[in-house]
Amino acid sequence: MRLKEAFAGGVAVSSGMMGCIAQATAGLLHLLTTVIAFSQSGFGGGVVTFFLPIISETYWFIRLGPLSGYGLIVLTWTALILFSAIGMAFASHFSAEKSLPRSPETKESNLVTVLSDLDHASRELANRLNNFGLDFLRQGRVNEAIEAFQQASEALTDAQSFQKEKVTRLEAISRAGAIDADITLIRTHMDGLAPERRVDLAKILYNLASAFRKAHNPTDAMLTSEEVVHLDPDSGLFRYALALDYEIVGRHQDALDEAKKLTDLGQQELSQSLLDHIEERAYYDPGFEDAGFVGDTKYCELHHGVIEKMIFLAEMRTQWHAFL
Repeated sequence: MRLKEAFAGGVAVSSGMMGCIAQATAGLLHLLTTVIAFSQSGFGGGVVTFFLPIISETYWFIRLGPLSGYGLIVLTWTALILFSAIGMAFASHFSAEKSLPRSPETKESNLVTVLSDLDHASRELANRLNNFGLDFLRQGRVNEAIEAFQQASEALTDAQSFQKEKVTRLEAISRAGAIDADITLIRTHMDGLAPERRVDLAKILYNLASAFRKAHNPTDAMLTSEEVVHLDPDSGLFRYALALDYEIVGRHQDALDEAKKLTDLGQQELSQSLLDHIEERAYYDPGFEDAGFVGDTKYCELHHGVIEKMIFLAEMRTQWHAFL
């Protein structure tokens, strides 16, 4: 196939060059014909010849003969035109043949490649936005950090929704018999990408929850942490952060449930740290049972430092990496 492509390319280039030469010399040929007409038939014949191209060349070719010097020039020029036309026709035919619909396997492979490229691009964009958010957090620009993390999560979820929509649409078209394609290959490939995407999304949302805590927004921090745990339920760090978010909004039983789940995951150290914190608050915190006080902005500000320190120590224990 590559040899055929190279041959077709060579023919196309040669044909193009012949065509250019023929076009460039057409005027010279007609000027030569006019000079011959002046010399053979006088002024009147020269004027008529000048205003009748092609017809004049045909007339003087027949009159002087194909073996005359002029006849050989005309034959050479005509050959250039013919070879150029034939070569271009061959090249066009090859291009049309090459662009014919390919086999289902090729189509499926191409679609898998496109979806993979989209997945890579969306994850790269999410990675950059996540890193911007972390930089903003370090600079104390919390609102900008929240926006960056939200955009990072949207970059992943929007790409995932687009991919699912395309695969679902292909399945519908395939069932209708409009195309013959193995959707299983495509779906298997997309399912293979899902675990890595879920890990990335969980990390981004974890960082977003941290930004909400710094903004003294405990409710959004808790809701975001719930999404994180849903994406990665086996992470002790994520459950620990969620339990602390439950605790800060007064959902003590939910926090205790998370402590039990930490124990089930083998995270006894995190579980004990959480239980100690809950017990200490129950004894010394006047707002522990005050529903009107729990979740208040000032209340969150009061406990923010403690929560941040506890989560930081948990991150150190689990060797957490905030970057994707």
